[in-house]
Amino acid sequence: MPYAEERIYYGRVKAKQIKDTGAAMLIAPCHNCRDQIMKSLRQEYDMMDVEVKYLWELVADSLVIEGVDE
Repeated sequence: MPYAEERIYYGRVKAKQIKDTGAAMLIAPCHNCRDQIMKSLRQEYDMMDVEVKYLWELVADSLVIEGVDE
């Protein structure tokens, strides 16, 4: 994208809000938000330890029960 620097600069507020929560996992509401977090903000604002998922991924992961065969 031609606006990489702008995405990083204007994403600083979002990055601060995420970091201030102390969350270990973040559910991204949309494709654009997830891309900005994954491709720009995580590295630039030291958020590499935050796991980022879509809502459908969280639901799918919740449906798996360890040790239960089909």
